[in-house]
Amino acid sequence: MPIESQKSRENKDKEKEYDELNTTEYNAASRQAFVNTEQILFELASAERLSILSRLSEQKTVNNLSSLSKELHIVVQEIHRHISRLLEAGLIQKTSSNSYSLTALGVAMLTQIPTLDFLAKNKSYFSAHAFGRLPLKFIQRLGSLSDSQYLDNQVSMFEYQREILSKAQNYLYIILPQIPLYLIDLIMSRLEANKKNQEEMGIIYN
Repeated sequence: MPIESQKSRENKDKEKEYDELNTTEYNAASRQAFVNTEQILFELASAERLSILSRLSEQKTVNNLSSLSKELHIVVQEIHRHISRLLEAGLIQKTSSNSYSLTALGVAMLTQIPTLDFLAKNKSYFSAHAFGRLPLKFIQRLGSLSDSQYLDNQVSMFEYQREILSKAQNYLYIILPQIPLYLIDLIMSRLEANKKNQEEMGIIYN
C-alpha cells in the first residue's frame, strides 16, 4: 500500500481549508443578499401592523394615533409601538399634522400582500398541487383571487356556476376550456330572454 507523503497531506489539508473558506464566504454572501428582504418581511409579519398599513391606504383625513387606536380596536400604546417600527422600516411617514401616511415603499409592499394572503389561505392546496403550464404573468396576479372562494367538489362548482349565470344582467366573462353541457340550456334561455327584452324595446334583429 503506498504511503502518503507529508507534503501530499499538507496540500490536501490546504485544499480542504480553501473549500471550507469558500463555502463559508458563499453562505455569508447568500444570507447578506436577503437581509433587506428579511427585515421588511419581519416588520410585515404582524396582523396588527398589516391592519395599520391597510387602514393608512384608505387615505382618510385623520390617521393619528388616537383615530387608529379607535378604528382598529388596539390600545394606543400598542399602536405607538407598531407605528414606531413601521416608521423605522420606511413603510410609513409622519405628516406635519401629526398624522401618518404610506410611503412609496409602503404602497408597493402593500400591493404584494393579497398574493401572500391568497397563498397562505390556500397553503394546503398549493402544497399538494402544481401550477403546471400556467403562464408566469397569471401566477404573479394570484393576489386578484384573494377574495375568491375555494370549491372542493364538482357539485358545489356546478351550482356556483349556475348561480352566477342566473344572476348575470348585462354580460358575463367566463374562462373555461369548454362550456359544460349542463350550462348550455341555461345560457340559451338567458340569451333568448335578453333577445325578447330588446325586441320589446324596439331593437330589431336581422
